[in-house]
Order: sequence, then C-alpha cells, then structure tokens
Amino acid sequence: MAGVGFTAMRSAFALVAVGLLAAFAAPGAVGGYKEGPVVARGESPAGVPWRINVDRYRHQAIFQFSLDPPGYEDAGYFTGFRLPIHRRFLLTGVTGSSISPFPENDVSGIADGTARKLVIKMSSGEPVAVKPERAPKRLHGRFGFLRGLRFFDVFYEEGRRPRVIRAFDSAGELLGSRRSHGGSF
Repeated sequence: MAGVGFTAMRSAFALVAVGLLAAFAAPGAVGGYKEGPVVARGESPAGVPWRINVDRYRHQAIFQFSLDPPGYEDAGYFTGFRLPIHRRFLLTGVTGSSISPFPENDVSGIADGTARKLVIKMSSGEPVAVKPERAPKRLHGRFGFLRGLRFFDVFYEEGRRPRVIRAFDSAGELLGSRRSHGGSF
C-alpha cells in the first residue's frame, strides 16, 4: 500500500482494536481506551514522531504503535498477546507504507529481551539493522513482563520491502528469524 493507504490500514487496525478494547478498558477512559505509558519513542529520518505505549488487561499485554505526522490523526495500530509470554517468543512486527509527503516506510514491533540486534533483509538485497530498545526501568514494577521485551521501529526508503527479520543476541549468535507474511512477521 502506498501513500494514504497505509494511514487507512493503520487507522482501521486502531478502530477495530479500540472497539475490542472498549469492553474492558478502565472506567473513565477516553473513547473506551486509556493510553498507557510510553515504552519507546523516537523520530523517523523524515522527522515523523513515533511512540509505543503499553497497557495490560487481566492476562493480556496490549501495545499501541503510533505515528504522529503533521496533518494526520490516529496513524497506528494495536497488537497484543497473552501473558505470561511464551518461552519461544522471538519477535512480532508489522510493516507500513509511507504517509504522504514523507517518503519512507517502516517496520515496527516487539522482540524478545535477549535480542540485541535485528537485521532486516530487504527486497533489494541490502540489510537494515536496528537495535531494539528496552522499556524504561520505572515501568518494570507495574508491567513486569516488560523486562523480557525490546521494542523497535525502523524506517527505510520507499520501494523496498522487508522480507526476513533475523534476531541476534549480545554475542552475535543468531536467535532465530521470521519471514514476512503479507507485511506481518
């Protein structure tokens, strides 16, 4: 998807997720979903701010991935998983196309806490590397599961697609890899 299509896709994910979350969100939450604390944030090379928020409901970890380009609202998506985290969890990610006029795409997601480096093999052949970041330690008491996770959002030029993500530990050993399935890992 190119241009505004990505915004529509991420917004559609957000609308479905907000509808599902409305049934169990905290009382007083705006729009049925209470935005949790930020676990990671940054800015794309084109200057688009991004962030990842976390929340929890019973035995579910809920993550909201958001882009905040000027002139757009609700560009993002939700993902989550059941707690405790499965011992064989390696990573999950979603690709997105550019939001016009910003000529860049991204892949964002969550990796196991032992993953110190991710290398993304692109359709053009060259790799894109990213170091996933830990959530702030101040959140570990409230969200203990964050200790075992790392977060990423990496941007790359339009016209390429991520095909495979490989995760490496601190010694440079391959932990495993995930192939793209329609832009999801």
